This record gives sequence, structure tokens and C-alpha cells, in this order.
Amino acid sequence: MALIYPVHAEADDSDDSFESMSAEWSSQWVIEVTVRDEGDDSDCDSIVIGPMAARPAWDYVHELEALRPGWTFVLQPIFEPTEAPELVASLEA
Repeated sequence: MALIYPVHAEADDSDDSFESMSAEWSSQWVIEVTVRDEGDDSDCDSIVIGPMAARPAWDYVHELEALRPGWTFVLQPIFEPTEAPELVASLEA
């Protein structure tokens, strides 16, 4: 599976637990699901599921992965609209 999610800067590269995820970035998250096996470059479909809190999103994406290990999953925080410089600063912090 390809599971992509933001991690804490100090997280160990081998730590793939919920604790390594930057869950504090947002109270609401979505999961982007791409229905394609890794390495397949053909056109594919993607859907977005959510919003939901970080921990339920984490748990749900792992349930999905168990059913379809070749699909790609991206956990994404939902940010409130703000001025562009403020958003960039918060992402780089």
C-alpha cells in the first residue's frame, strides 16, 4: 500500500504508528483513495472520503488497506481558509 500522511519532523522514519502523524494540524481530515495498483501508470479514479477526526480517519484507512493493499491512500488535513502567508507559515512550522 501507498499510505501518504504528514508526519512530525522528529518522528522516526520507521515509525508508522498514529503517534507519528501530525494529527494536531487539523480537527478534520479527509482520505483520498486512488483506485490503482502501485506502479500502474494508466488513468485511474480517485475519491475523497470525509471529513472525520484524525484517529477515525487513521483507523478507517487501515481497514481500507486491508481490503485493497495495492490502492493508494492519502490522509489530508482540512484547513480553515486563511491568508496565504499564514497558511504557509503554519505548514513550515
